[in-house]
Amino acid sequence: PQYMSPEQARGRQLDARTDIFSLGIIIFEMAAGRPPFSGGSMVDVIAAIISKDTPRLEDHLADPPETLRRVVDKALRKNVAERYGTMDSLMSDLKEAQRELAGRVYDGKVTGGAEVRTTLQNTAETEPYKFQHWNTVFAAIALVSAGLLLWWYVGSASRSGPASPSAMRTVPITSWSSETGELSSSASFSPDGNMIAFGSTRDGSTEIWLKPTAGGDAIQITKNGFFNQYPVWSPNGQEIAFFSKRGESKSIWRTSFTGGEQIEITGGIDDTSRPILWGKSGKIYFQDANELFAIDERSSQKTKLTDFAAKGVKPRVIEVSPDESTIAYAVQENEDWKIRTLVFGSDAGTEIATSKDQIDYIAWRPDGRSLIFSMSVDGAFQLFEAGPGSEKPIQISNGNLDFFVQDISSDGLKILYGSVSETSDVWSVGTENASETVIASEVAAEYWPDVSPDGKNVVFQSVKQVGRAYGGSINIENISGSVNSRVISQTGFSPVWSNDGQWIAFFRRTDGQIGLWRVRPGGDEASKMADAGVYAPNYTATPYLKIGTNHFAWSPDDSLLAYSASADGVSNICIADISASSAVKATKNEDKDAVLSNPVWTRDGKALLFVTAPAATTPTKKIFRISVHNLENSSERTLFESNERFRLLGLASGGNEALIAQRADPGGLTLVVDSTTVFSVSLETGEKKLLNTLTDAYFHNIHLSRDGSTLAFVSRRDNTTALWTVPVNSGTPKRMLVENDPKILFSSLAWSPDGRSIVFGKQTRTNLISMLSK
Repeated sequence: PQYMSPEQARGRQLDARTDIFSLGIIIFEMAAGRPPFSGGSMVDVIAAIISKDTPRLEDHLADPPETLRRVVDKALRKNVAERYGTMDSLMSDLKEAQRELAGRVYDGKVTGGAEVRTTLQNTAETEPYKFQHWNTVFAAIALVSAGLLLWWYVGSASRSGPASPSAMRTVPITSWSSETGELSSSASFSPDGNMIAFGSTRDGSTEIWLKPTAGGDAIQITKNGFFNQYPVWSPNGQEIAFFSKRGESKSIWRTSFTGGEQIEITGGIDDTSRPILWGKSGKIYFQDANELFAIDERSSQKTKLTDFAAKGVKPRVIEVSPDESTIAYAVQENEDWKIRTLVFGSDAGTEIATSKDQIDYIAWRPDGRSLIFSMSVDGAFQLFEAGPGSEKPIQISNGNLDFFVQDISSDGLKILYGSVSETSDVWSVGTENASETVIASEVAAEYWPDVSPDGKNVVFQSVKQVGRAYGGSINIENISGSVNSRVISQTGFSPVWSNDGQWIAFFRRTDGQIGLWRVRPGGDEASKMADAGVYAPNYTATPYLKIGTNHFAWSPDDSLLAYSASADGVSNICIADISASSAVKATKNEDKDAVLSNPVWTRDGKALLFVTAPAATTPTKKIFRISVHNLENSSERTLFESNERFRLLGLASGGNEALIAQRADPGGLTLVVDSTTVFSVSLETGEKKLLNTLTDAYFHNIHLSRDGSTLAFVSRRDNTTALWTVPVNSGTPKRMLVENDPKILFSSLAWSPDGRSIVFGKQTRTNLISMLSK
């Protein structure tokens, strides 16, 4: 009820301005850390919305931006006629406010042992606080607002056909700031459609929560600290089944919807297992890898229902119809994505939809006559509907945010979907004075920066959809952030300067293939250097961290570019000749179970170090190694070998030692590691020497300075993120920057050549669960 408008609370006719009032409440709460209307009970909150004067933002914030104050004041007018008439008008004012704030320089302050700052709901009204991160707040507000604005719905929630846009409205149900490593959400309707169950990291670990669809607080159901996800309701609405990973044990459990005792239903399943449906027959259906299984709720007997592997089919997602007679599945075949339905006991399936773009997430209509699914359109997932006999899928949503369908209510009138709102800006911090400067903070998202050899400019990728790391443009900005960025390539990602500053190399995806390209900093036409099987960097999403250190590497004289590529399923390190615009295979690997990556040049340019890792599907004992490849005679030797994963950070100053980071928890997959050891290995003798131990560091955000003397890394502990530097040869880490706002994460770092500054991405990520409803 705290997001109701006065006319909604009185039961009067609603229109678009009702949503504007609700959005005004959300903006007020994001800025002030508390809602504008509160009370001890639901009745008190409704009474406050109807009768109490709207509080002023300046009563809770010291010197709030004038533009934001005007937006909130106009959006929260009790009189409908005095509010913004359209969401476009509100968005226009928000963008104006964000532009005014972009480009400011902030002094970094190390807070030492100060307590973490939070935005508590009971902040004293007589002591307004002054917020420091308005650029981040405005970016988050603008994205959330855009998510509410840029939707339209022309598909029917009934069986008869499309409804007019005015007949449907979006209803935000819940949202939370994503924790490290959290991707999209999962959720399902209760049988009566009045509650949802969802998985969320809002309390730190991934737990199962409940939330009424119409107001009310979220209720935590599981509280065991494990990874609990993919909840489905029992037919009578009294229980919830969910996937749970507890150490190395992966199982499906059940519990009362009020919480309490949890009972294991079945174990010995895959990491990717996902409960799908708790049927009226008493069977609980779940997807395990690429197959469908069912468990009897009484006997716990498990039955395999499909054998896709025998047909060479690998479904990405499988769903069971409400009457338990038919399955629908999405699969990629060659270049096409398809949805097929298959009646249990039948060998012949029916093709429902096909597309060149990815299809993901499927939900059945209650009558089983059609499906709603998410399909990529111009870089964002939208909702489509199709069924047997449909000429083509009907698009029923549109917007810049993704629409990931989760469920459809039993009456067919509500569509539950998840989405993600993200911001990402490029910042720098001085290593001598901890002065913090925003470099790029535009409507688009910017990350993965690199600093020019002269230290004056920063190149980065700019994307409209933060989660589409392989899309967007390559931009350059002055490191002071004092001028607007300029686009040097309309498409590309992960740019890196050459050593002499004359070129910028980057990846580009064209027709589904990854290539290596180069362009002048002035923005002349880009030229392709390689495109045959080039490996693009893998990355994490929360925050955006590239896995590995070097995905391609300029030779010391900038005449060659080393990179990783695959030909005929075999991975090797290849070298592109800049002058000849040709590429050759340097290494001679023939093992299809080995992946070669992370090339590092020796200082004289006569040899390459690279990492060999086992392919993910390798069933045998896994060995990770660093090898040295001599370019003059093509000989190779093993420098370092381990049974556990590690990161090759680069060469220490002097160029005679390789620097390596390794987790203290073998086999661990968390992004933040309790303890990471850093050691060196002599290129000449292979002698290993322990150098330092980093605490609570992001394993994939440890970076070596250009001269090989200093490490920079990011840590996270108790919802506080910090950026540190430490000399390679032991020493105590020095904190450069601390971020007390738990919503803000730091993505991949890059050093300036002189070591006087570090550039990085500041990122926020919010998971949203909403529904489309009549």
